[in-house]
Amino acid sequence: MDAQLVSQGAQQQVHIRVPPTPPCPLCGGKTRLRKGGKGEFWSCQHYPECKGIINSDTRKRKSPRRAKSAKSKKN
Repeated sequence: MDAQLVSQGAQQQVHIRVPPTPPCPLCGGKTRLRKGGKGEFWSCQHYPECKGIINSDTRKRKSPRRAKSAKSKKN
């Protein structure tokens, strides 16, 4: 029974859709999403020959700083 299922699965076609990526700003090649210390970015797949990058909108954002209160100041 297992061999029959494997045989049936091997005969089926698989269609994988890859979402489009932005083109490299330097060479026009494909890019891939990478994670860095400051968040995600798109990098050229031809790295290190091409060092094209595109910043991603999903970067880590710092929280806004709070204003110091008047009580904490010493005169």
